[in-house]
Amino acid sequence: MCDITDGCYFVSISCDDENACTVDWCEEENGCMNEPLDCDDYNVCTDDYCDESVECDNGCYYILANVDDYNACTKDSCDSETGVTHTFINCDDEDECTDDSCDLKDGCFHTDIECNDYNACTDDTCDSDVGCVNVPYDEDYCDDGSECTVDYCDPNEGCLSEKIQCNDESECTDDWCDCDTGCVFDPVDCNDYSECTIDTCDDSEGCQYKPVICDDENLCTVDICDPETGCKFTRVECHDGSKCFHSCDPSVGCTDGKITCNDLDLCTDDSCDDELGCTFTPVDCDDYDECTKDDCHAECGCQHLPISCDDYDECTDDECDSTEGCLHTITNCDDDNQCTTDDCSEYDGCTNVWDVDCDDYDECTIDTCHCESGCQYSTKNCDDGDACTDDSCDSYNGCVNEIIDCSDDDECTDDDCESTVGCIYHTTDCSDDDECTNEDCDPEWGCYTWDVKCDDDNECTTDQCDEETGGCSYSEVTCDDDNACTDDSCDPLSGCITNIKECDDYSECTSNMCDITDGCYFVSISCDDENACTVDWCEEENGCMNEPLDCDDYNVCTDDYCDESVECDNGCYYILANVDDYNACTKDSCDSETGVTHTFINCDDEDECTDDSCDLKDGCFHTDIECNDYNACTDDTCDSDVGCVNVPYDEDYCDDGSECTVDYCDPNEGCLSEKIQCNDESECTDDWCDCDTGCVFDPVDCNDYSECTIDTCDDSEGCQYKPVICDDENLCTVDICDPETGCKFTRVECHDGSKCFHSCDPSVGCTDGKITCNDLDLCTDDSCDDELGCTFTPVDCDDYDEC
Repeated sequence: MCDITDGCYFVSISCDDENACTVDWCEEENGCMNEPLDCDDYNVCTDDYCDESVECDNGCYYILANVDDYNACTKDSCDSETGVTHTFINCDDEDECTDDSCDLKDGCFHTDIECNDYNACTDDTCDSDVGCVNVPYDEDYCDDGSECTVDYCDPNEGCLSEKIQCNDESECTDDWCDCDTGCVFDPVDCNDYSECTIDTCDDSEGCQYKPVICDDENLCTVDICDPETGCKFTRVECHDGSKCFHSCDPSVGCTDGKITCNDLDLCTDDSCDDELGCTFTPVDCDDYDECTKDDCHAECGCQHLPISCDDYDECTDDECDSTEGCLHTITNCDDDNQCTTDDCSEYDGCTNVWDVDCDDYDECTIDTCHCESGCQYSTKNCDDGDACTDDSCDSYNGCVNEIIDCSDDDECTDDDCESTVGCIYHTTDCSDDDECTNEDCDPEWGCYTWDVKCDDDNECTTDQCDEETGGCSYSEVTCDDDNACTDDSCDPLSGCITNIKECDDYSECTSNMCDITDGCYFVSISCDDENACTVDWCEEENGCMNEPLDCDDYNVCTDDYCDESVECDNGCYYILANVDDYNACTKDSCDSETGVTHTFINCDDEDECTDDSCDLKDGCFHTDIECNDYNACTDDTCDSDVGCVNVPYDEDYCDDGSECTVDYCDPNEGCLSEKIQCNDESECTDDWCDCDTGCVFDPVDCNDYSECTIDTCDDSEGCQYKPVICDDENLCTVDICDPETGCKFTRVECHDGSKCFHSCDPSVGCTDGKITCNDLDLCTDDSCDDELGCTFTPVDCDDYDEC
């Protein structure tokens, strides 16, 4: 500085830039120095920064660094020597029934594992110590309580039942199944309700009907058979005027005297009418009770046997009313629940299945369900428009159109069917083209004929008819039968009379025989019924005895039966019983003492990677287990010794090699990457990320390239531009700032005409007097020019000495 009195003086300048983040000093040669303050405390666990605004020399601040990686699956810490660490937390809850995982946001979570082995025949549970437990149901699990089904469990469909086939291969039984006891073989009723047949049954051919021979060996009766009453023996008319006189001797025929009317049938009231002769009025056995079957037997008279009203249908209540007979009231199975399928099985009775699925598995219905009215079943129309078919519907196969049976059980019609009208019946032609027969037709037996009557009422003539003309001829009867066992004669009324000699030795074990030449003789009868299944002998009083042979060997492991057809005395056969339960999952055996056993086989293949099951038809099968734990962050494999192995991928599995992302694995979506946010919360840096090194914070360039501002930066507000104050505290200069060169101090012009007069004092400005031109530079010659004012001519320092 220069004082006008004392001359030059020097004042130390202040290099304090009022910035606590710089170290300020002054160098003689370079002037003020302001270097940034180094706030690094060489501790990676602190964030170091400097605050320029504090009113102290040191603006450094040290705060604990934020080491949170925003991953709830790691424990974050920092050590001043080793730096930041992110250690994965252990999410294992030591419960084998959960999958343990970790979510980057929420941390550990535990999901119940799926123990369903998709085998409908196992009880699937989970034990927290061992994990999934899949225990097969016991053998009674699928038992529906019916002896008419084979019950088993199918791994795919669950409990199934197959109906057993009750067939004893005999045409003499009706085979059906009782749910409580199993197969029932009821004898077929071969009764054709005709007293003119002997009804029997053959196992291979079924019912057999052998005609009854109605011969009472009584010449006083005409022997015929009536289908309703059986043999009828109508007495010969021996009357003369009154039909109640002229009796008849069974061995010779008609004789004189009053006849006795007795048909030896308790089912008729016997009397004699002069005009009609003997009358046999059927007894009325009707007890007017619809619950009895009224019948009459010739030997016993009227019989009233209770009828059975059991229709073997569990869906009806069976009772009998003496007026109306059998009544079968349909059982009401409605449980008043509109969402149950109410049904009735003829074997099991009412069933009410809780199931909104209205599929009744009946191809004959269209099934719908309504909340208020319940299941609705609309019947399909199976009419095929053909009158010759019986249109019905089968619940399994749908519409069935079976050809109808046009049989009218009338042997006097030829039965046919036309599709437009249905059954038609044409009268049968019974003509045999024989003039000596009369033809007729019986609805039950069909066509029958009887001879034209050429009877001359003389039993001692042979009456014949000519087949061409129909004329009668009579020739004398020869009654000699050349049989030494008969006495032969002829009576015009009764014809030949043959008295059979009585050849009876009163033993039931002989056949009383007579030889037509030699007369009576007696032959021992054979009691062999040609049935190897009976023990045959003869008793004098009772005759042949045929008792069933006992073939029981008291061994439960054999099927004992008897073959009637073998040609030996003993038809017993013993074959090993079939103990096969047709279940490939059991080993079947039989012990004569303990009986049949069905032991379940072991299907364990000792491989923990398979589910071992058994199919009733195919036996053991092994299905690969599903080891997918549906966690995208584990490697899922299976070890045959321990089963499923779900190993978490290591921490580098999802590393994409970029320092600009946080890489992690999500159990649901797999590897994910989130961009890190590079923000140091300072407006004085440009924040970005380098894939190789991570976050970069480049200082913002606040240089406005103007010498008229002091350029700084504030962390919160960014670049600051403080104007430079150009004041040299000299009133003899005009102070301005040039953006390119900075402060400029232009001297004040104090001259008046001549620029060398009027000087200037820095403290007061222009004054009168000659100005002093001194630029304080010894390298210039200072002078004053009236026009130019002060001039500062460079001094010529050349001493012209080349040395």
